[in-house]
Amino acid sequence: MTAGFLAPDQWRARFVGSVSEEPHLLRATFHVPRPVRRALLHSTAFGAYDLRLNGAPVDDAELKPGWSSYQ
Repeated sequence: MTAGFLAPDQWRARFVGSVSEEPHLLRATFHVPRPVRRALLHSTAFGAYDLRLNGAPVDDAELKPGWSSYQ
């Protein structure tokens, strides 16, 4: 497990979302100039999601991000 904390000005991510309540398939294509030795992906959602890399599940968890109270 990895934990890391960033200052607010250190986050380098774009919000991905939709104005529709329909399920969406969100994809990104990117170029990696060198061989990858290790990669880290942070993900979460308001609701459940299924994360895949090159079409394969990244883990065996179901209904990520886990238990949530929607009250």
